[in-house]
Amino acid sequence: MSTVVRLILRNPLNEAMTHDLNIIPKDAPIGRKWIEKLKVCLDNKLKVEKNFCWVGWTDSPRNLLYLTADLRRHIAVINAYNDDPKCMWTEKYYITEDYQAHTVITPNFDPNHDLFNRLHHHFEVLQGQVWDIADWFKNANNEVRYAIRQLNNFCHEMEILIKQLRAKRFNPDYTNPAAIVAFLNGPREELEAADHDHFTLQRGAGRVYLGYCQIGKIHWEAFVDGDQHIGDGGISGLRYVSGEVTIDFGHDTLDKQQHQDTIAEYAEWLKINGLSIDDKTLAHGWLHVASIDFSQYGSMTVPQVQEFLSQFLDIYKIQIIENDVVTHEADYNYHWNKSNFETSQKAELFPTYKSFCNNTD
Repeated sequence: MSTVVRLILRNPLNEAMTHDLNIIPKDAPIGRKWIEKLKVCLDNKLKVEKNFCWVGWTDSPRNLLYLTADLRRHIAVINAYNDDPKCMWTEKYYITEDYQAHTVITPNFDPNHDLFNRLHHHFEVLQGQVWDIADWFKNANNEVRYAIRQLNNFCHEMEILIKQLRAKRFNPDYTNPAAIVAFLNGPREELEAADHDHFTLQRGAGRVYLGYCQIGKIHWEAFVDGDQHIGDGGISGLRYVSGEVTIDFGHDTLDKQQHQDTIAEYAEWLKINGLSIDDKTLAHGWLHVASIDFSQYGSMTVPQVQEFLSQFLDIYKIQIIENDVVTHEADYNYHWNKSNFETSQKAELFPTYKSFCNNTD
């Protein structure tokens, strides 16, 4: 059976402009597992988390000024909870770092890794792991829980954006904007041993990877970031298969010597830390489950495809097409530029907290 996943994209500033993007799943068990989980997401009309969706697009209106201002708004919500008469925290927790457009990026166009590592550490402490939710999160109120969730989103969105700004300025052949399709409260199940054969340390070229539907960082990210702030258990390879994916729109790293040299450095870093790049159970890199069908773009170059797609940074609809028939689909008629965006996201999230959190009214 032939299967295609179609993303109907649109311009968030001009919704009449649309474009169909086709994705071909791998003809392997892991590709079919992803499709089955995606079907559940579509059939149950689960929301796509659109405030952390299109990352690394350097011409997007979601620039550093916009992102840092919104991050500060969420930090203010968390800090204010300390003085709320209904606060259920047993001790105070303040985030004191100053996240401004000029502080999160260095003069050399690098992310301020120390600042971002601290931000991610705050998120990890306040939310905990998927399998071990922190008391800070359980004893917050819903507005604070939403703000805690945004710490992770903004941390990664800004880091990716800064890396792409640097690549565009100094090394255009390494630009790699992406789309992260993450569903609110999506289903997931543990990976099987055979699934680890599909992990790769290569990026770009239209590869589609399973989303990192857990809390923490993979070993590669910890290596690249020089992260010293993640607690025990915070570094972990992907453990789950879900309907979530990351879609790469950049250049293929397979033929980039600089990237291969970095992989060699990563292998040495693992060895120093008592690990091995040959240990598949560590789930090195990203789990490749599908690829973009680039045939529709003809002879366009990678930068030309990126420039074209930068007009359509909103997912309006997702379809699964089997043997040329649409068998599953869902609409997502909302985006970050709409006034009711946060309200709709919260309406989806808040009811799920009742089963494991206090103070959920």
